[in-house]
Amino acid sequence: MRNSNTNQQSIEVRETSAFVGALLIALMLPAAVPLWMIGQRAVAITTMVVTVALAFLFSSIRLVVQKGYVRVLLGGVIPVKNVALDEVVDIRRVSPPKWAGLGIRLMKEGTLYTVTMGDAVEFSLRNGSKFFVGLSRPNEFCELMQPLLGSRSITSARPASASI
Repeated sequence: MRNSNTNQQSIEVRETSAFVGALLIALMLPAAVPLWMIGQRAVAITTMVVTVALAFLFSSIRLVVQKGYVRVLLGGVIPVKNVALDEVVDIRRVSPPKWAGLGIRLMKEGTLYTVTMGDAVEFSLRNGSKFFVGLSRPNEFCELMQPLLGSRSITSARPASASI
């Protein structure tokens, strides 16, 4: 977790998982090899290139709080969520259900962005919607967010058993 400078109102967190990328490659390799062997080399190469690109994208998530916005970036580069910091009314640590899995998960409570199993930070927005970002150290993130949210609620002290 990197806190670039709270005076500049900037926080950056990157979560990575080599497991997700390796799993995607392991699942797609059996599809590419037979294609190569029967002469469909272009299709096999395309399959592997797409697989490596997806493995890269789904193996890391970057959460950036900067210039008045909260951004979630897939693979550290592709923005998938962009919310004005003024719209965030509460953040808290939660434990997503294990069945939620990894990646981008559309759930009843909101969208979960995660590459690691474990706890997440729930962002409650002014319009009543929520989104979640899986982090290995959610309490530390909540503490770093406190100066940025001011008088708005931060409930990082909730037990890890609070679930979504």
